[in-house]
Amino acid sequence: MSMSPRIVAVFGATGTQGLSVIQALLADGTFVPRAITRNCSSEKAYDSQSPQYFTWIERDLGQCALALLKHYKDPESDVLSRTFYAVSAKVNYTQFASILQQALGKPVSFVSSQTTGMQEMDDMYDFQSEFGLYPHTAIPDPRLIKLGVKFHTMEEFSQEIKGRYV
Repeated sequence: MSMSPRIVAVFGATGTQGLSVIQALLADGTFVPRAITRNCSSEKAYDSQSPQYFTWIERDLGQCALALLKHYKDPESDVLSRTFYAVSAKVNYTQFASILQQALGKPVSFVSSQTTGMQEMDDMYDFQSEFGLYPHTAIPDPRLIKLGVKFHTMEEFSQEIKGRYV
């Protein structure tokens, strides 16, 4: 008896994050992705395999989604009804500039403006600066590592940028 394909709906499928999930699902072959996008007439909507600019998300988000989908029925993995953090590294902008500077061999610094011009955005940044995005969470998420996700480092990211753009 043939088993029906397992279908996964991917929202935001033409964006960087959604596309990385679609690509991981297609490469693995276990699931059949269904792309859901708010703009079905966009150029990306017609070709979900078109090359994208390199983003950190392309390396890690897809494999996180795939690991969770593959283990959702496994009671030992405790995937259902839990929040998982698909975050590779926890660094501030100054640290990130330092990592880039080391890889590029050129001065890199982070400069921020006093305001974004949008009060809501300024409030969000102030809140994040004071409390952090994931203040009580181990990053990368050890539960995802246990499921087989191999997160990439900021140093690997900076070397990738160096190879592509310098």
